[in-house]
Amino acid sequence: MDKQFLSLAEGARIVPTCNGKRCSTQTLWRWCSRGVNGHRLKHYRFGKRIAVTLEDLVEFGRILAEAHPVPNINPPARKPSVKSVSDKQREKQIEHAEARLRARGVLD
Repeated sequence: MDKQFLSLAEGARIVPTCNGKRCSTQTLWRWCSRGVNGHRLKHYRFGKRIAVTLEDLVEFGRILAEAHPVPNINPPARKPSVKSVSDKQREKQIEHAEARLRARGVLD
């Protein structure tokens, strides 16, 4: 068996940073003991010491990535902006609407 074991601290240094913050050893232990969305990081116990392998870290990341695909980052289509109308145009629109309502007998 040619597995290269890493302590949780060594494994935490390998995991990519998030917003410039390094992953903590507690995070790796939480992934081992509780898991993320039903998936647990495979780990090995040697007495009191806990170890992971690079292959297991990569596999864990792959499983999580497949479980949560990247959402479509294209912004939703914007509604066309409403053009503002002048007071004169608005008055004309109101007169036209009132004339149509009078023609249908809705407005006196």
